[in-house]
Amino acid sequence: MKNDEIKMLEIKEIKKEAEGIRSFFFSKSIEATPGQYIMLWVPEVGEKPFSVSYSNSNLFGITVKKIGPFTSKLFEIKRGEKLGVRGPYGKGFKIKGEKVAVVGGGIGMAPLGFLGERMKNKKIFSFIGARTEKEMIFEKRMKRIGKVTIATDDGSAGKKGFITEELENFLEENKIDNIYACGPAPMLKRIAEIGEERAIETQISLERKIKCGVGICGNCLIGDFRVCKDGPIISGKKALQIGAFK
Repeated sequence: MKNDEIKMLEIKEIKKEAEGIRSFFFSKSIEATPGQYIMLWVPEVGEKPFSVSYSNSNLFGITVKKIGPFTSKLFEIKRGEKLGVRGPYGKGFKIKGEKVAVVGGGIGMAPLGFLGERMKNKKIFSFIGARTEKEMIFEKRMKRIGKVTIATDDGSAGKKGFITEELENFLEENKIDNIYACGPAPMLKRIAEIGEERAIETQISLERKIKCGVGICGNCLIGDFRVCKDGPIISGKKALQIGAFK
């Protein structure tokens, strides 16, 4: 599939991942690396970016949280219907190191399940945070590839508090080579800071309002950094330098 044109693709399957969160699978393979995204067009609504969360030789999927008009309309779509897709776009994660931490907050886990499954022969420690147990995704998926630590804001699953606190506790007694993360901006900022404090290379997925996906419109600029094209994956060190969390 050429990434510069819209293709109408059939939804092969819809899977409920958690409360208000679904994965939509398309009957088409896609040459994407973890961290890249597609632009999804819903008729009469518009177009939005979504990280690739599943991918194999037969299909690919995105994982979506129902949070506004666009996603509400998407949740009305049925299996067998078609939606417009273009992509993949952006730069994905660079897989490095032998002992790594994968940290996701809420729907930020979307690209990280895909990433974990692409990490062959790595020792993976996953840290999954969510507001409540009902909104947590990919816990079982990540347990198939490594050890999982969870935390929720309300304490309904795992430790009560921020998942970054669990990561810091882990790092007090363990050394790792790399940290990969996706989630809310405050979480990503803290992870970038942890990386700098402990001299651990971090890669994070920035979120901005992406419209074109090809670096033309300037809607997602941070200084001269185009999140849609130069990112969304960026080193924590660089994210701090360009003021990505202001």
